[in-house]
Amino acid sequence: MRSIAHPALFAAVYKSADFISNFIRLQASTRAEVLAVAPKVLQAVFAALGDYFTAKLAGKLFGGAAGWMSVRTYARSSILALDNLM
Repeated sequence: MRSIAHPALFAAVYKSADFISNFIRLQASTRAEVLAVAPKVLQAVFAALGDYFTAKLAGKLFGGAAGWMSVRTYARSSILALDNLM
């Protein structure tokens, strides 16, 4: 089960995106796009951090370039999966 931290983090992202959109007076359509993209950006940051630290761990466990090779192969499989969706 998740704690309250996970939904609270996304609520904070929505609140921040909404505040910034209102502060710079974006049009309604642009504001809607910002609100739709904001949680995706947060998830992308989480994924990038996860990949980075997984590579560092693999490098420590298996030595040097092994960690970065896993990132390369993971990125390649992710790109192929995205290509298959299109």
